[in-house]
Amino acid sequence: MKYVRVPFAIHKPTQEYVDVDEVQSGKQCNCFCPSCKSDLVAKHGDKKIHHFAHLKSEVEIECDYSIYFSIRMMYLSMFKKGLSDSRMFIPEYVLRRSTLTRYNQTARVFKCLIRAGGVDIIKTKANCEINNIRIDALVQLADSKGFGVMFHYDEHPLTELSKFEGLKFPILAIDISPLKSALLDKTSNITNTQILRDYLSDSSIMAEWAYVPVNVDLADELQEEVARLEKDLESTLPHAPSIDLPKRNIPKNAVSTFKCTNCGKEWNAKHGYLCPKCGGRGKLL
Repeated sequence: MKYVRVPFAIHKPTQEYVDVDEVQSGKQCNCFCPSCKSDLVAKHGDKKIHHFAHLKSEVEIECDYSIYFSIRMMYLSMFKKGLSDSRMFIPEYVLRRSTLTRYNQTARVFKCLIRAGGVDIIKTKANCEINNIRIDALVQLADSKGFGVMFHYDEHPLTELSKFEGLKFPILAIDISPLKSALLDKTSNITNTQILRDYLSDSSIMAEWAYVPVNVDLADELQEEVARLEKDLESTLPHAPSIDLPKRNIPKNAVSTFKCTNCGKEWNAKHGYLCPKCGGRGKLL
C-alpha cells in the first residue's frame, strides 16, 4: 500500500479536527487517525511537507484512510470555530424559463437571482438542522443574507435535492475533490488549513447552487417574448397579417380568405395565415 500522508487528525484532548501545523511535532501531537482511531505522529521535517503518519506501520497498511472524509470534517470544524472576516466566492444563479410559440419556436427568458463574486463572511455555523434537514454549514453575509453549504465528493454524493424545497435560503454545493492533490502534492510550506480557506475564496472553486428559493414570476416576460417571436416570423412571410399589403379594390363587405397550399382547406383571413387543420401556409384568394 502507498504511504499515506494524513493532513488532518483528531486531537485527543479536544476531540476536534486539527491541521498538522497546529500541533507539536512527534508523539507530542496527541492525535489519532479519523479512520482507524490509531495513534498518529506529527512529521515536521524539512525535506517533506508536514503531515501525520501512523505510529505503527502495520496499522497503516490496514487503515482505509479517506482524505475526502477528513477534508469535509476539517471544514466543519473550521465553520464551527467561525470564518468571520473571511471571503468566499459564490457562483452565479440564473433563473431560466422557456416555452414553444404557435410556430414551434423556442422562446426563452432569464433573470439573474445571484451574481457571481466574492462575499464577506460575518458568521458561520456547522452541523445545523433546519426543518429536519441536515446542513453542513450556514453562512451569514454582511448584507444580513446567507446560505447553506453542503460538501460532497464521489464517496459522499449530494442526493435528494428535493429535500431542500421550502427553505427560505439557498444551498451551495461544494465539490472538495480537487483538494486531494492540492494537499498531498503541495510544494510550499503553506498550511493545510490555509489551502482549504483559499479554495473557498478562489473563483475556480467547483461549486454550484443545489437549491435557490424563487419568489419571482417570469410568466409576463415569457408571454412578451412569445409575442415578439411570432410577430417577427409573421413579418417575414407572404400575406402575413402584420404586413401592410397594397390596397386592393375589395367590396366593403368582402372577407379575405386563405387557402391552404398543402391540404386545400379555406378559412377566414382574420384567423391568420397558417392552416388551422394541418398548419400549412395559406395563399390569399
